[in-house]
Amino acid sequence: MEEIELVKKIFLIIEENAPDDCRDLVIKKLKEKIIKDIKDLGIEKAIGKWMSEGEEDEEIVIVN
Repeated sequence: MEEIELVKKIFLIIEENAPDDCRDLVIKKLKEKIIKDIKDLGIEKAIGKWMSEGEEDEEIVIVN
């Protein structure tokens, strides 16, 4: 149960910090990546992966 609460908190943080322009796309893309990692690695390893990747900011560029 704690794991579900942790994932919910992560999603809330993503939603609160997503940029206003292209907000929905950024939120959807990040949630999909996290869910895929949780399915593939398990929750503990997925969270560890995302925490270690936090050292570098990823820039998302949308070309219209």
